[in-house]
Amino acid sequence: HGEAYRRSSDPIRVEVRQDEQGLEVEFEDKDVPQELATTLSREFGAHSGVLPSVDHERGRGMFLVTLFLEGLRVTPVEGGGMRLRGRLVEGDV
Repeated sequence: HGEAYRRSSDPIRVEVRQDEQGLEVEFEDKDVPQELATTLSREFGAHSGVLPSVDHERGRGMFLVTLFLEGLRVTPVEGGGMRLRGRLVEGDV
């Protein structure tokens, strides 16, 4: 993950929460460049439900994430980075 931009040793935060609707998964990477986070946020907002191309270098990881998470939201983090949040697709638990 992030070979092109990961520079720090800060961990990528992963949090899983369970509620009455199932499991929500959240990832946060403070090293994601702001312009990439903004682009991904816009792309996922505009193309909700559309899988990224598996052929695109950046798209492989996002392609896999979209297979297992629904309601995927990508948001830039204040101060730098990206937060990705979604709910585990029913039947994948």
